[in-house]
Amino acid sequence: MPAIILSDNGATSGSAGLKTSGGNDGVLQLQTTTAGGTPTTAISISNTQVVTYTNQPTYTGGTANGVLYLNGSKAVTSGTALVFDGSNLMVGTATSAYKTTAYVSGQDGFCVQNSATGTGTGNGTLFGLDSSSNGVMWSFDAVNLVFGNTNTERARIDSSGNFMVGQNSATGKLSVTGTGSSTTGVLAINATDTSNTVVWGSQTFISGMTAGQNIVHFIGSSASLKNSGYIGYKWSSSGSNSNILTLGHFQSDNLVNIDGLGNVGIGTQAPNAKLHLVTSTTTNVETRYQSTYAGGNFVDVGTSYNGANHYVYGYGSIPLVFATNSVERMRVNAGAAVLCLSGGNTSATGTGIAFPSSFNASSDLNTLDDYEEGTWTPSILQGGLSVSSIGRATYTKIGNRVWLSSDFSVTGTGNSSQLQIGGLPFTVVTAGWAAGSCYFGKQNTDYWKTAALAASGTSYMIIQVVTTAGNGDSMPGSGIGAGYINVSTFYEVA
Repeated sequence: MPAIILSDNGATSGSAGLKTSGGNDGVLQLQTTTAGGTPTTAISISNTQVVTYTNQPTYTGGTANGVLYLNGSKAVTSGTALVFDGSNLMVGTATSAYKTTAYVSGQDGFCVQNSATGTGTGNGTLFGLDSSSNGVMWSFDAVNLVFGNTNTERARIDSSGNFMVGQNSATGKLSVTGTGSSTTGVLAINATDTSNTVVWGSQTFISGMTAGQNIVHFIGSSASLKNSGYIGYKWSSSGSNSNILTLGHFQSDNLVNIDGLGNVGIGTQAPNAKLHLVTSTTTNVETRYQSTYAGGNFVDVGTSYNGANHYVYGYGSIPLVFATNSVERMRVNAGAAVLCLSGGNTSATGTGIAFPSSFNASSDLNTLDDYEEGTWTPSILQGGLSVSSIGRATYTKIGNRVWLSSDFSVTGTGNSSQLQIGGLPFTVVTAGWAAGSCYFGKQNTDYWKTAALAASGTSYMIIQVVTTAGNGDSMPGSGIGAGYINVSTFYEVA
């Protein structure tokens, strides 16, 4: 049977024992062997009290996977308080799917402390859970929480609770600094809801806003005069149409405003039309419409600053056109002070109103529906005479009335047929005889008591001679013969 022996400078072959090594002063070795075998050192204690095991020791007591530690009595022990299963390290639990796990009750976790934070309760930074089982990274001290990667700070929360991204000095509760580009923003908010008509991307509310108070979001270069601008909201009262969505510059406020009815005010915070422009300076109030496609022509519509007049100014060599129902009704011709009604001469020059060439009578008695000036060509339709020369022959038409005059010479002896002078510029209305005056000369004899009558429903007139008795007879062609005729009359057109 093997025996445990104390042997100096080696053990007898085939024997186990506790011995000291002669070649290593102060070394104590525990050796084991089998019958007839060579002793093998199992445990070695050096002269500096270092214990060395030849093979891994096996314990029959303790907790499986429990990490050995000295308890309060300095006794080596193990348990579930600290467990390592060869892959995962656990505190307070014996099982976990993660490399490091702490099982806590209430607010607890891993707390990192140093001499500056203190080592007591309520010091350092805690990584763990709060009392409601929310995950926390919690600093107990008035210090910054800093986040970074690639050895570079990316964000931080300062001791006042301000959150900064890309900067380490706060300019608000959320401060973001970045490069940005033509395709990516410094701050991006992306919504994924495609089913709702309105999706809230962000919101900024002040509970209990007071009348006249603005809340704004600034964009621009800096917080200085007109170096940035804002979009904001100015509150008047609850549910009021006087509450406005507003645009402005830094220190130049409420320049453009939209009220609760959708009215837009420029220069006013109380618009009473869909577009309401107001000025308080010596600059005219106007809107400008301009095309850069063809020479930059534009038109201004506005009111003079002193209230003296309203105006529509067109700039460029193009007409000013007015239309209704997608149909042109009139225009001011380009390069001329001519108001051209639809169908009128769009190239008319001078000054005036250009009516259409085709008369379109208005049913309104108070509407001037036509005006025309021109010449006409007298001719002899009946009476045996012919026109030899025309001095002048002009007419003026206003509405449905025509005034005309002419002087011309005739040749021939004439006959007994009624003299008819044709070529009237417009047909006479039916049952609409109209009188004028006629003066003619024949063989050195002048006739004064004559009248020119436009014949009903025709395009000619006749000469009526007033007799001594006051009666009127139609002048035959032979009553005039060769001579001249001065005629002036008016009539109603058909």
